[in-house]
Amino acid sequence: MVGTAYRGWSYEEVSKAGTYTWARIGGDLHHCLWISQSSATGAPGRPVSGSCPPAQKVPLAVFISTFTDGRTWSNAKGNDGRPARLSPHGDCAVHNGTVDGWGNVQPWLTRSVPSHQLVGALTIGRDGVRTVGKNQVLVRYASRDGRYVMVRAARYGKNDGDGHQSWFFVQSSCLQLPKADQQR
Repeated sequence: MVGTAYRGWSYEEVSKAGTYTWARIGGDLHHCLWISQSSATGAPGRPVSGSCPPAQKVPLAVFISTFTDGRTWSNAKGNDGRPARLSPHGDCAVHNGTVDGWGNVQPWLTRSVPSHQLVGALTIGRDGVRTVGKNQVLVRYASRDGRYVMVRAARYGKNDGDGHQSWFFVQSSCLQLPKADQQR
């Protein structure tokens, strides 16, 4: 998961594998990425410039060196993140007891570019207070510059490109992060 392709964004399908489509995504990503086929429903949007190389599986080591600052977090099964606590500090922007999320930050860039702001995505005193239950916040990896972390907010429960998604980015200074599985 490197971002959210929202419904109505253009995409150019290249190939399919299982439940995913390798495609060039428009919107504010403009990058070749794997997208869940459930998020790429309906006819593709207007054509997007550029073409994708052949579909490729990205080995974990390549993902870590390309998309992260070396820090990743994973549950025991390796299919989800690890619990983190919402604990604003440093430059974390807090507004009326909430922190914003971002649908995309282009984590592969040396300086993240946040876009598709999710105003009040997490609520202090509600989200990330406990490490279990519907208000759990799970952290997966830090962006290449370390300024943002990919999280899954359990209370949103979906990721289909329509409305608020369960996976999004939050400023890393808004969370008390667990010890990383991987670290450069």
